[in-house]
Amino acid sequence: MNKQQRQHYNAVAQIGCLICGRPAEIHHVRMGVGMGQRGKEVIPLCEKHHRLGPFGECAHNGAKTFAKKYGTEREMVEKVNKLIGTDNGKS
Repeated sequence: MNKQQRQHYNAVAQIGCLICGRPAEIHHVRMGVGMGQRGKEVIPLCEKHHRLGPFGECAHNGAKTFAKKYGTEREMVEKVNKLIGTDNGKS
């Protein structure tokens, strides 16, 4: 990870969880990438909504149900872009 990516990830994490506002960790969006690969776009989610919550409450446990309830990863990336005013670290 380079300095620009690290700064971007820090800015995204400081937004707080997009769902509940609690302190966030980085979720790598995997749209358009192969299995086991991390996408370049990231969204902030707390540990519950990222990886520890029950089915449908967690991005890694019931992703389709999660998206129906909270919005798609694409929608969340767009919200992050608006909040921090960047192209989400792609440059």
